[in-house]
Amino acid sequence: MEARFVKGLINLMTGFLLGMIVMARFYCNAFDITSGSMYIGWDTIAITCGALVFIHLLVKFDPSFKE
Repeated sequence: MEARFVKGLINLMTGFLLGMIVMARFYCNAFDITSGSMYIGWDTIAITCGALVFIHLLVKFDPSFKE
């Protein structure tokens, strides 16, 4: 039961983070923010997506998350 809850929480947070990072990228594009600490480029999105995929693979193949 707890493993299912954690998997659901990870899925929820992944969707939230992906949505927020893509929205932030379009925000930077719309307001012409091209440099500085607020800039979010496609490299930031790629790194974030890679980390989230790694977390999903870790949960999928980790035996402690088997139901």
